[in-house]
Amino acid sequence: MPKIAGVDGCPSGWIAVVEQTETHNITAHVFLTFSDLTAALDAAVIAIDIPIGLTNHGPRQCDLDARSHLGPKRGTSVFPWSGAPIIPPKRRREGHATRRALINNAFGPLAFESARNQVLPRHASNDDIADAFAALWTAQRIVKGISRTMPFDPPVDSAGLPMRMMH
Repeated sequence: MPKIAGVDGCPSGWIAVVEQTETHNITAHVFLTFSDLTAALDAAVIAIDIPIGLTNHGPRQCDLDARSHLGPKRGTSVFPWSGAPIIPPKRRREGHATRRALINNAFGPLAFESARNQVLPRHASNDDIADAFAALWTAQRIVKGISRTMPFDPPVDSAGLPMRMMH
């Protein structure tokens, strides 16, 4: 049965929220390494909530485009990669409540709690699970052929990886 996955880094490695595309059944799994994740999941699409395709200097165009697209109020939630630790608003009660409402709307009212019950809190936090759901939403859009890329024709980094955001 075809699967898609949304993935985020977490304290124990990688959290994957996996959807069976035919039944829409969602499961959550934690993997120590990304290699373990790809070996265990036979997924048609794996969307990852982590910067890939990094510049050698300065901000990525996709980060600037996303900030502009979201506007002055919401654009501040896009953080150009700097390697510095950031505590985004999603870790505040109101930020998490907003994300939970979006997850409930996209995946059903029991999806988050089901994923939370499948993964120990010490292995993945609530915001890790929420970020994995956001990536799963993007994976759904990729499979449906309705995802968008910022920028439309992304440059590549020194390793040949596209510096882009998909949504």
